[in-house]
Amino acid sequence: MSNKDAYVQKMESQIDEWEAKLAQLKAELSSASADARIELNDQIEQLVDQKSVVKNKLAELQDSGEDTWESIKDSVEDGWSQLSQSFDDINSKLQS
Repeated sequence: MSNKDAYVQKMESQIDEWEAKLAQLKAELSSASADARIELNDQIEQLVDQKSVVKNKLAELQDSGEDTWESIKDSVEDGWSQLSQSFDDINSKLQS
């Protein structure tokens, strides 16, 4: 297995894990106040959009050649970092 394939597999696994956490977050959202649900629902929709961007970049990386995948990897990492930060922000708002 090449480094690129291992990386794609790792990121796909992380996305699957994140999707499970998102489902749990949505379930917890039902116990929040109405105002909080409205605000957090909007933020969750943004998370879903961010996840789509990351998945598209990952697909682009997967289709790239061994000589160019490293450059695309940086944009996947940036997108993942933003996604993780946004998720943590929403999760902390829900817990407070």
